[in-house]
Amino acid sequence: MKIKQSKAKQSKAKQSKAKQEPECKKHKWIPLAGKGKKGKKVPTALFTCLKCGDLKVGTHTIKISRYRMDMGELPMNSIAGIKLMNQPSADLTASGLIMTATVDTNAQGIGAPLYMAANGHLITADADTSATSPCVALAMETGTGSKKVLVHGVLRVDAWNWTTGPGDASLIYVSTNVGTLTQNQPGTTNTIIQPVGWALTADSVYFSPTMMYITHDVTWYGERGVIFAGAIAIWTEVNSIDYITISSLGNAADFGDLSATNRSFGALSNGNRGVCACVGMNTNVIEYITISTTGNSTDFGDATYTQYTYRTGLSSTVRGCFAGGFYSGGGEYNVIEYITIASTGNAVDFGDITTVMREGGCCSNNTRGILGGGITDDTPTYRNIIDYITIASVGNATDFGDLTSARVGAACSNNILGVISGGSGTGNIIDYVTIATTGNATDFGDTIVARGVPAACSHNIKGVWAGSGTGLGSSLSNVIDYILFSTLSNSTDFGDLTVPRHMTAGCSGN
Repeated sequence: MKIKQSKAKQSKAKQSKAKQEPECKKHKWIPLAGKGKKGKKVPTALFTCLKCGDLKVGTHTIKISRYRMDMGELPMNSIAGIKLMNQPSADLTASGLIMTATVDTNAQGIGAPLYMAANGHLITADADTSATSPCVALAMETGTGSKKVLVHGVLRVDAWNWTTGPGDASLIYVSTNVGTLTQNQPGTTNTIIQPVGWALTADSVYFSPTMMYITHDVTWYGERGVIFAGAIAIWTEVNSIDYITISSLGNAADFGDLSATNRSFGALSNGNRGVCACVGMNTNVIEYITISTTGNSTDFGDATYTQYTYRTGLSSTVRGCFAGGFYSGGGEYNVIEYITIASTGNAVDFGDITTVMREGGCCSNNTRGILGGGITDDTPTYRNIIDYITIASVGNATDFGDLTSARVGAACSNNILGVISGGSGTGNIIDYVTIATTGNATDFGDTIVARGVPAACSHNIKGVWAGSGTGLGSSLSNVIDYILFSTLSNSTDFGDLTVPRHMTAGCSGN
């Protein structure tokens, strides 16, 4: 007696038999035709097997059955974890490539950026340092442990309020605040700039993180160079401020005025604010400008000494240091004092230079400050000593090495090189040092004009000197020239100052 199987059992049996069936031993390929113009059939490179239904593209076979699709060496036995769909229709949902991972920290919840730790676990990311970057996923669940994360796709969070638009207007970055995203590119020193996607709407983000990120450069220099005051004749000083765009050759333009006239005083910047001391003859006045905005200077505070003139300055993005000079009581001195550039206030004692000094050339790489050359008495006796300080740590200067010759000058720098130009009274020598390593200076080239104490400013590619000359009167110079830090060579003409002047001071910023 035969027992008839139910339809459900018959279906199961067929599935089991299908799974056990051997693969097609001998394909019988027929070409699949496409449609051309006017509906005419045209041949393609696509074939199908009449026996098993497999597809062939060229020499590559795609095996197809009800339970499996095999693309050569890339079998896809399950696609349950990949959800590719349109923009999510509900709050706190996503579409795209979602996986399960071990999350060790996440106090911010769904949408928090995550980076991968050394043990392979995920931790909330931030842009403060490369140690907490790059972002590789967004949290899809709150809390820690085994959690779903979005590796690539679209996430919707109704609490978001993104800006959409063309170009970089809609870009999303990892924030300096732990576990959050932002549309403001991180801009402080050593922060990480990593685009991780862009805003599709106010409440949805297409997450597509790049593993190539940028560490934000130090910015105590910048695109705009500023030249302060100076002497236009014997005992005739001006209070005018000029500016240039360092990346573009051309003449200087008027920026504004200091509150009083002076010559050979120190200038420095943090990349945003330019500061000079001492403004006026026999004063201790420190004044500042906002480099991005033309206008007159504003009171900053007071120096520790009432100076006559001949100061010099260097800085980091945080701290500015004024060094040396000639004080009203008579004589050169070796004092270094410092300010916090972002906050107005009086200067504070930092330490001492190894010898007394005025009219030296100072620069920095944002960490180490270099003080080179200068005059030690009224004879005058020229100095070839190079000293250095660590800007973040108060203390006395330490010997770095020597210039190629004893002289005065003005210095500029990028992250690597410090370059000083000037002569013993006057000259066209350019020396350079590698700021991070001590040692004697090396010849860089010559300036196009002989000069004593010009102004100096720079950005990361180009160093610029402005003004000075071989003395006061008809020999004053309005020449601005420049060098490229990457190429040892003579300087090249840049343009002219608004008026010829001597013993000016310079800085740069954005």
